[in-house]
Amino acid sequence: MSSGIFFILDDPRPSHIDIHDIAHCLAKIDRFGGAGSFNYSVGLHSIIMSRIVPEEYALYGLLHDSAEAYVGDNITPMKSLIPELRAIETRILRAILEKWGLEWPMPPIMSKYDNALCLYEAKILGFKPEKWLLSDNGIEINTNMVQELGWRTVEHEFLVRFRDLIEIYP
Repeated sequence: MSSGIFFILDDPRPSHIDIHDIAHCLAKIDRFGGAGSFNYSVGLHSIIMSRIVPEEYALYGLLHDSAEAYVGDNITPMKSLIPELRAIETRILRAILEKWGLEWPMPPIMSKYDNALCLYEAKILGFKPEKWLLSDNGIEINTNMVQELGWRTVEHEFLVRFRDLIEIYP
C-alpha cells in the first residue's frame, strides 16, 4: 500500500489497515468502472454517503466501500459472476470496521442509502438506470457534491471527514 504496509488479501487484519491508504486509493478509483461522463471517485461517493445517512451512521457511510481501496471497484455484475470477490471484500470490510470499533454487519440502512445514492449518481453521470435492479427506497437525494474533483482534493476531504467523525465515535 502507499503507506508501505504489506496487505494480505486472504488474511486481512485490522493492524494492516491505514486510513491514509484507504483515502488515497478511494480518491483514485472511479465509480461505475470509470464509464461515467466524468471521473467520479469512490472516495467522493463515500464522503457523500457519510453526509446523507442519519448522523449516527456517518462513519459507516464513510467506510462502507473502504474495502475497495484494497480490491478496486468491481462493478456489481462482475461480483455476481465471481462470488469470491464479494467474499474477499466482506472479509476486508469486516477488518476495517473492527479497526475503528464499528459493529459487523453494517446496519441494513446503509444499503438502502447506498442504492438511492447509486441511482442518483448514475443519472448525473449520464446512465439510464431505469432497468437497474435497484430501488431508491423512498430516499430523496439532493446534493451538488456529485462532481469531478481531483484525487488530491478527495483524499484530503476524506481524511478531514474521517477525523471529524472519529472524534464522535468511541
